[in-house]
Amino acid sequence: MIPLQNEIINLRMFYVCFVNKTLVAIIDNNTMIKTIEIENIKGIGSGSDAKTFNLNLIPNKPSLVIAPNGFGKSSFATAFKAMNSEKIKLDKKEYYKELETNLPTLKLKFRREDNTEIDLIATATSNTISSVFDYYVINSPVKAKGVGQNFGGRVNVSASLSIDDIILIDKIPKNVALAYSFTNSKNAFGNCHKILLNLNNIFNCHSLFIELSESENIKILDRTNNSRVQTRISQFKQRLNKNSSTLSRAALVGWIKNNEIKFLNETPYVSELAQLVRKFDITFPNDKEVDSYIYAISISEIYLVDKANFKAFCNRKEYEFLKINYATLFEELNTTWVTFCPKETGGKLILNFPKAHLISNGQRDVLCFMANLEKAKLKLKKRNCILIIDEVFDYLDDANLIAVQYYTTLFIEKFKAENRNIYPLILTHLDPEYFKGHVFGKKHKLKTYYLIKSEASVSEHLIKILKERNKSTSILKADIEKYLLHYHINDINRRADFQRLGLKPTWGEGRNFQNYLDQEVQKFLNDEQEYDPLAVCCGVRVQIEKNVYDLITDTEHKQSFLNQYISGTGDKLDFAERIGVQVNESYYFLGILYNEALHWKDEKDKNGNIAPAMGKLKNMTLKRLVKMVFKGN
Repeated sequence: MIPLQNEIINLRMFYVCFVNKTLVAIIDNNTMIKTIEIENIKGIGSGSDAKTFNLNLIPNKPSLVIAPNGFGKSSFATAFKAMNSEKIKLDKKEYYKELETNLPTLKLKFRREDNTEIDLIATATSNTISSVFDYYVINSPVKAKGVGQNFGGRVNVSASLSIDDIILIDKIPKNVALAYSFTNSKNAFGNCHKILLNLNNIFNCHSLFIELSESENIKILDRTNNSRVQTRISQFKQRLNKNSSTLSRAALVGWIKNNEIKFLNETPYVSELAQLVRKFDITFPNDKEVDSYIYAISISEIYLVDKANFKAFCNRKEYEFLKINYATLFEELNTTWVTFCPKETGGKLILNFPKAHLISNGQRDVLCFMANLEKAKLKLKKRNCILIIDEVFDYLDDANLIAVQYYTTLFIEKFKAENRNIYPLILTHLDPEYFKGHVFGKKHKLKTYYLIKSEASVSEHLIKILKERNKSTSILKADIEKYLLHYHINDINRRADFQRLGLKPTWGEGRNFQNYLDQEVQKFLNDEQEYDPLAVCCGVRVQIEKNVYDLITDTEHKQSFLNQYISGTGDKLDFAERIGVQVNESYYFLGILYNEALHWKDEKDKNGNIAPAMGKLKNMTLKRLVKMVFKGN
């Protein structure tokens, strides 16, 4: 596990260039991504085969987008990853049915801060999404790799895992120098040139020049060239140079403090620059306020001499800052004996991973995730941004799952502090409860969305049965479990109580409930599109228990199976094995269907039960196992 006490330090290094900014009020979260529509990307087709996801995504909260493998997650991630600023550009294998004539489309319906809605679309020839959103996709760079060797005509293939390099910065800025000479500056200033400060001493303050390069500060630098501002700077210099050249710098600073500070404070743009300079940890030899004005005037002058070169210098300083802190970050994260740091290669800054067998899976996954998260920070610049995390979380152990949730939480908090919107979509097949017990559940209110929505006619009567069974005080709890949700040779006889409690009366007697289960199971077995997934899950459980019951030969054991182990199918199966029954192993595996679906979770969102059940029932392996159950296997 990564030591959490180091993590804040690591991330603070990247954020240091932002901490001096004035924070504004947290953004009003009226914004929302209402729908995402995908056509002709990987497994998603067009027309009736296209998919529209009605998500209503809220910014600055982790959003779990849940679906089993094979039901749209990879298409979802590919759609965003394939977008550049101009269009969607797919590899051949990413087109629907691998046909390049199936032109891709990605649509977003976005609600803006003023509550107006706009439709954004990206196609193979255009992209309006990029005018509003930046987007980035994180997925695992780990790939299986086969290496063949020829031995006397026989080819021996060995398999290994490889990790794709991650390009942290795809174009390293040129290393440029400013047209600055401290000696020349003093010669040009006048007889009181002692007041000047050597700018060479602050050129390694990366964060200062990073902030100077931002658009609002470039505008300030440009405006220092205003004739009124230049006149005031000249007037200040002239009055200062009337002092004796023999005065010490401390004496000159004192004179400015007493005579010129009000004038400088009232000089537009110079005062803003001085205020910015004061925020950084640089040398102020005599008086911070006075010295900041001297720095501000000097910085303005070298900017106006060659604006393009100044901007290039700032870009280089930002690169150097990132490179240093990337190296520190990954060194701190790396607990292996293998050297692991970014390297300059071919004009790019690249993170080369150790061979997969040299690091643990958990270490590898966290390192990959952090590298991609750092890259995302550079790519996501707009007010509204989308971050797709594609199944990165699904195979982590508990410790590393906490670590990546922690980093993601800090990432979200950074956007909130900058008054921006980030939509982090975590594509997963995991139960949302798995996340709620970790960092996300404590720090943020998780939003859960399902790519698979049930279009089946789910019986509200069955939902009421499950809710009633959950009530510890219910007079029907025991009979519902015994006769309806589990197998029993006898029938329920509680019709009057069912009617009084608002449950379907006919299900309170005889075999009527079982008949409904049989009906829905048959739809499922016949590959019909619409069926009640909860009824199928219950039907599977009942049939499994019936199959095992029929294998028990002893009458007393049969009674124990029915009456002693009333509410637990797993307990029933274990009992059967203890008395010598050969229980099909698949019966235990299928517990993933009935154990989850038949224990009602969320009173507010029935999809929390239905969508996972639908997803599992669409899995071809599970479907085959279910069919075997009803064949008596």
